[in-house]
Amino acid sequence: RPARRAPARGAAARMAGLSAVPLIAFASPKGGVGKTTLAAHAAALLARAGHRVVALDLDPQNALRLHLGLDLDAPGAFGARLPERPAWREALVETPCGARLLPFGAVDPARAMELAQALWREPALLAEPLREMLAVPGLVLVADTPPGPGPALAALQPLADLQVLVLLADAGSAAMLPQIAQNRQLGRGTLAARAAERAAVVLNQVENGVT
Repeated sequence: RPARRAPARGAAARMAGLSAVPLIAFASPKGGVGKTTLAAHAAALLARAGHRVVALDLDPQNALRLHLGLDLDAPGAFGARLPERPAWREALVETPCGARLLPFGAVDPARAMELAQALWREPALLAEPLREMLAVPGLVLVADTPPGPGPALAALQPLADLQVLVLLADAGSAAMLPQIAQNRQLGRGTLAARAAERAAVVLNQVENGVT
């Protein structure tokens, strides 16, 4: 867990450079690539470097809280309550690593589908609180999005300063490369083209020395 580890000074310094990027979104074309782990480490390292960080969990798996050092039964929900238009400041949860968290909240699969449909119909449910957060001076927002395309990623993309696409060195990720190379992973049209200009690809879980 990032909350339990002391990062190397060099790593913390490199992550501190991301403080000039107000919204960093972690995404992946498929699950199981370590996206949430990387998002948690980015949030923790930025917080330990002295920056004001909010980690936003938009994945119904609700796992970001565990990576940030909270217990399995820790309360709190933001993403699951988006149709209610919750006040984001009131939903913030302190974590041991120093970053504050907006947890998704516990939901069953049926409720997760209902929430996705609501966000497709009304992207402003997410876009409006995101704009409020980005208007806070000095705040860095690290968002963990669900795997694949979806309404949360679509609502977030126009506001993201950096989108990190996480892949593995495996056949499933390799099959996605043509789609990513043509920017189709981020959608189509002008907005997708602009999002691609602000995207970076991370190949995760590669052994040192392997080329």
